[in-house]
Amino acid sequence: MYTTAQKYKWASVRVFYYFNILIMALTGGLSIYVVAPYTSYMFFNDLAFWKYLKYYHKLIVQLYRIMGFWLFDPKYREMYTQPLTSPPSLGPDRRKIKLSAHWQKADNDCGNCINCCIKIKCPLIDHQRKLCLSYNTVYWRYFSCGCYPASQKQIDYYECPKWVIKESSLEVDVKTRKASLI
Repeated sequence: MYTTAQKYKWASVRVFYYFNILIMALTGGLSIYVVAPYTSYMFFNDLAFWKYLKYYHKLIVQLYRIMGFWLFDPKYREMYTQPLTSPPSLGPDRRKIKLSAHWQKADNDCGNCINCCIKIKCPLIDHQRKLCLSYNTVYWRYFSCGCYPASQKQIDYYECPKWVIKESSLEVDVKTRKASLI
């Protein structure tokens, strides 16, 4: 379905990002300023980094917060299994999820719900307008935000009122887990 070249591209974007995250963690966040245009492009689709410097210290704090989630919150840690070669996403996989029967807004709109952003204290959320400042950026498409939700665990963790997993996806997931145990 996807070419090997595409998969290499997607993997290289993620590996380079993870490398930068590692360097940022090891330098106490100082490297974010050294690679400021890259950071600005990843999170804001704009190389004009000086317009976004006010968010950089918040991104550093967020890095350590997410590291804490990974280290100390097993529910958070087990939710994310995104292969390096998976394509960037503009939204969840509609083959696996559907709108909740209680959802009253359009299917491409989260309405006033920003539960997922609030739960992790995302510094890129505009609380007044309830908008993501990083929407549809490289980071958003390649990492957790663009493919959210990918599992029932994510829906439950973030208490998402919009999405539910389709029954057929749950059955496939259960069969896959049983097969892996054998």
